Amino acid sequence: RADDRGFSLIEAIVALLISSIAFTALAYAGISSIQASYVGRSSQQAADLAAQQLELLRYAEYGSLGHVASDLSGDPAVTSCSGGVCVDPGTGVREPLVIVAGGLAPHSVTTRTAATNQTAYTTRTYISRPADAFGADYLRITVFVSWDAYGETRTKQVSSIVTYSQRGLPLPVFKLTPLGATSATVNPGAQVVFGYTLSNQGAPDRFNLVTSGFGVWTLVRDDGDRLWEPAQDTQVFLDTSSDGVVDSDLLEPGGAVDLWAFRTVALSESLATTTTTLSATSVGQPLVAGGVQTATTTTTVTSAVITASPTPSPSSTVSSSPTPSATPSVTDCPLSGTAPTATASATYSLVSYTLHNASGSGSWVGSGTSTAAGQGRPLTMDRVGPLAGSLNAYSTDLTPDGSLPGRVLQTGGAFTTGATPNVARLVDWRTAIDRKSYSGTAVLKLWVASAPSSPSTSISLRAYLYKWAKVSGTYTATQIGSPVDIVVSPFTCLGFQQVSAALAVPVTAVGSNGYLGVQLVNTGSQPVRLGYDVTGTYPAALVVPEK
Repeated sequence: RADDRGFSLIEAIVALLISSIAFTALAYAGISSIQASYVGRSSQQAADLAAQQLELLRYAEYGSLGHVASDLSGDPAVTSCSGGVCVDPGTGVREPLVIVAGGLAPHSVTTRTAATNQTAYTTRTYISRPADAFGADYLRITVFVSWDAYGETRTKQVSSIVTYSQRGLPLPVFKLTPLGATSATVNPGAQVVFGYTLSNQGAPDRFNLVTSGFGVWTLVRDDGDRLWEPAQDTQVFLDTSSDGVVDSDLLEPGGAVDLWAFRTVALSESLATTTTTLSATSVGQPLVAGGVQTATTTTTVTSAVITASPTPSPSSTVSSSPTPSATPSVTDCPLSGTAPTATASATYSLVSYTLHNASGSGSWVGSGTSTAAGQGRPLTMDRVGPLAGSLNAYSTDLTPDGSLPGRVLQTGGAFTTGATPNVARLVDWRTAIDRKSYSGTAVLKLWVASAPSSPSTSISLRAYLYKWAKVSGTYTATQIGSPVDIVVSPFTCLGFQQVSAALAVPVTAVGSNGYLGVQLVNTGSQPVRLGYDVTGTYPAALVVPEK
């Protein structure tokens, strides 16, 4: 008969145990496979995010690669070093981070979207400047991407060196910028000159040069000193591309050329203001965006002496010292005799520089009832109108009783070539404009009075024109003109009297960081008060033949 016996309980338990062990092993293998797949996918996703960030920055403008300083605060990877901030880009050596206006911000971004499988990735980007023994200009971009997976923080890193280069088509990248002032006021018969710098930052190219607007202009190359010198700057531009227009000749990447545009104003030319535009056009690609650069200048022709611009109102915060009355209690006196006339050589214009009671190193330095320490720097003269509404007691050594305004100039002064003159015995004005030429006769005009309690029977001053420039690394006075005496004898005016003197200009030209100056000393036997820099009351200026 058939065997109807079944499994015993023990056999069933053993069978179930063997099955559970087998299925558990299979489950662990499946889970490990799923985890490994996720880790692999997340790692690839992190690598893609890092590569994407790196490529975005590689194609950004080279000058914009850097950080905003405030954005780096709070990042533990960023540490201070050598006056800046540094980071280790994974090389074991800290490198300084590049700080630029409008740079990368924020540098740390967390992303969590469906595209990243709902995994939170934190991307930290650092732009550093590696040390280079040869001084090459390049940057390092380092991107760290970190994320958490199964209780562990993982990190991917990519890094690349970026240098400045012209990418894509060789589109024209160049600039046309003014070299000096963009407006000029001249007399009929004078020469008007404007300077420009044409610099090429793109591929090798030539640039056509064309002037438009009023007048016929001549274009010449600068001889290398960036100073307009008619005798030296004579090389005209040629048509090197044979297209009928003069051009800059070939400019390599990083190359530049300085040029001058000039014309002589006809004696019969109308007294008016006109504009002129200089255009530089890429010969290689004239029609693309950026293929043309322009610079516009303005010329005003006048028959009068070129005087100061309209006068700004003095600030109420100029000085906290008490201000003497704007109106003297005595009568001022006009110029005695005929005033000398400034003259200008051909192609030069007469320009009037206002004598200020302010240092060129800061607005209104030495104003009010100042001491010698406050007046320890030379004063400035420029084409801005007087700064004061009244004549202050701005003396280096106040008038004996302090009651009357004016600058006291003590006796015994002498011309000095140094930077620290004895300001109690010498007043020194300098222009704030360099790269000018001079030819003709200048006229100095200001107001003088005797010091209170020291009446003068005569007033004797001596004026010097000179050039202030750097010689062997030190600024000094050079090209000193012959002294001119200003004498009023007898001096009978109870207030201030206007005086003036003609001075031959010894300075032919000043280059970069060179300036025209005038010094005034008291050669008499009594202190003298000076009046200047007051709107409408004490006009004081140096009129010079300039271009």
